[in-house]
Amino acid sequence: MSEPRRIGVFSIDDHEIVHAGLERLAQREPDFVFLGAAASVASAEKDALRGSPDIVMLNLFIGAEQGWSLCRDLLAASPTTKVVFYTGYGNAQLVDRVMLLGRIGIHSHSGEHGHASGHAENSRPLRPVHRSPYS
Repeated sequence: MSEPRRIGVFSIDDHEIVHAGLERLAQREPDFVFLGAAASVASAEKDALRGSPDIVMLNLFIGAEQGWSLCRDLLAASPTTKVVFYTGYGNAQLVDRVMLLGRIGIHSHSGEHGHASGHAENSRPLRPVHRSPYS
């Protein structure tokens, strides 16, 4: 009997602590698997879709770069991948702009959420996006 399919997660952020936290979260959840991480847009463009992630956690601001165009490229290259923007700059206009890109959610440090919501210590920010019918 084969193992049930696990939800693959990839992290794109310029802070190593975010990658470590997401990897730890995935290790605690039997149906999640951490596929890897990128600390820059250039490395994300090269590595993000290699493992066919179900969910990409993407910091809205990666150093001096913004994640908007990277998000569009990821969504175009992988029709089944969903993106969760993770940012400390949450506001209603930002949530609206992010949600217009499609197949994504937003989790804000400030407590404002789009489709994905929850707390960093558990998988609640990821599960709603993975289950989302939006494409």
